[in-house]
Amino acid sequence: MSKRSFLTPYATEKVFSLQTEHKYSFLVPMSATKQEIAAEVKNKYNVTPISVHTIVRKGKPMRISRGKHAYPAKGYRPDMKFAYVTIKSDETIAELMPQVEEPETKEDKKEEKK
Repeated sequence: MSKRSFLTPYATEKVFSLQTEHKYSFLVPMSATKQEIAAEVKNKYNVTPISVHTIVRKGKPMRISRGKHAYPAKGYRPDMKFAYVTIKSDETIAELMPQVEEPETKEDKKEEKK
């Protein structure tokens, strides 16, 4: 692989719930191996990966218009490869944790009006 980092954090509601179990999700190139992914996570985030699970999500079919009277073409969106990395229980990746804002109270709103 190249010297450039190939990990792209992938954030969904499911991934946020998995972070409580110290599992993080990344979008990786199709050619990436589990060993390369583990090494990249270790170098980039300074954590110890325990396991790496990879999934290849097949691209969905889509229709492409060829004009007003032409028959539409069929194609596929590109396939994507995801890696679910489990790290040690005493470590976290702070950069990937969701930022939760505290809701404003009524007292704070009253102070702003004054």
